[in-house]
Amino acid sequence: MHTIMRRSNFPGAYGTAAVLALVLAGCGGGKGAETEMGSSDSSGMGTTSPPMTTSVDTTVGPPQTTSSSSTSVGLDDTGTSSSGAPSTDSTGSSSSSSSSDSGSTTDSGGTTDSGSESSGSESTGGGGFVCPPGGGGACIAPGECASNACYLVGPLGGVCSECDEDADCAMGCSPGNPVTGACALCCDGSLGCGCETGLACQAGLSCAPILQIPGILSTSACSECVDDAGCPAGLLCSPTYDLDGLSGHFACVLPGSKAIDEGCDLTGSGDAQCATGQCAPAAIMGIPVIGVCSECNEGTDCASGSCMLPEVVINGTMLEVATGMCV
Repeated sequence: MHTIMRRSNFPGAYGTAAVLALVLAGCGGGKGAETEMGSSDSSGMGTTSPPMTTSVDTTVGPPQTTSSSSTSVGLDDTGTSSSGAPSTDSTGSSSSSSSSDSGSTTDSGGTTDSGSESSGSESTGGGGFVCPPGGGGACIAPGECASNACYLVGPLGGVCSECDEDADCAMGCSPGNPVTGACALCCDGSLGCGCETGLACQAGLSCAPILQIPGILSTSACSECVDDAGCPAGLLCSPTYDLDGLSGHFACVLPGSKAIDEGCDLTGSGDAQCATGQCAPAAIMGIPVIGVCSECNEGTDCASGSCMLPEVVINGTMLEVATGMCV
C-alpha cells in the first residue's frame, strides 16, 4: 500500500501563530497585498490535512518528527541566465499584484537585485525613506503613518511603509511584512523588485507571480522569465523564494540544477528543474503555497511505499521549509 503523509496529520506535529491561522482561514484583505488570486495546482498531492486548532502563542517550534529537517527558504538558488552565465539570486521583495505581465521576456543582462532589505533598510526609490530600526509601526490605515502609506497583508495587519502600491513609486513597490516589521519600500525595477505590472520592471524583465495564498495574498516580482518560453533553448524558468520577505523571482536555469528544498515551478517544468526529478507541493496547514524539490511526490516514488511531503512551517516569526522525504 502506497501512502502520502503530511506532518500536520499528526497530533502535536507543530504549532502555528493565531494570525497565520486567520490568514489561511481566508479572512480579510488589504490594499498592500491583493486578495485576488487563482487556485494553486494540487495534482499529485496527498490527502488534505484536517483543520488545526491554534493558540495565541506566536512562538512555535519546528515540526516534531524524528526524520524531518527544516531549511529556510530564503536561500540562494544558483541558476544560469540566458547568456549562459550564473544568475545571482535576489533578496529583493515582491509587491502585491493581482495580475502579472505576460509580455515577452529576455535575458536580464546580469542585472542583480537591489531591492530593499528588512528593518533599517533604505529605499532605492530616491525619496530618502528609511525603515526605522526594529521595523515600521503597526497600522490599519494610511493616516496612522507619517508616510501616509500603510502596507496591509490581510489579517496579519499592516506596517507603516514608503509605499503600498507601484503608483507610490517611480518603479515598483516591494512588499512589507507586518509580522517582522519590514517596511514596504520603493525599488528600482531590477531583478526581484516588487511589481504589479511589467511597467515597474527594467527593460528585459517581466512581472511574474511569486507567492500565492488562495484568497489572501498574491505577490509578484520582476523576473527573467514567467515560463519556459521566456528562456533560451535548453533552459527552464524556475522560481527562487524568500518566504519571510514575501518575495523571490523567476530565472532561467539548467535542467536538474535545483537541490532539495529549493524552489521549483509546480505548474511548469518543475520536475525537470530538480536534481531529484521531483517537484512537490509544500503546503501550510494543508494549503499548497509553493513548489520545492523533494525526494518524493507520492508513495510510489519510495521503496518503502510511503512519502512525507514537504511543508511550509512556522518557526517563531520565520517561515521555513520542512524537507519532503521517503519514510
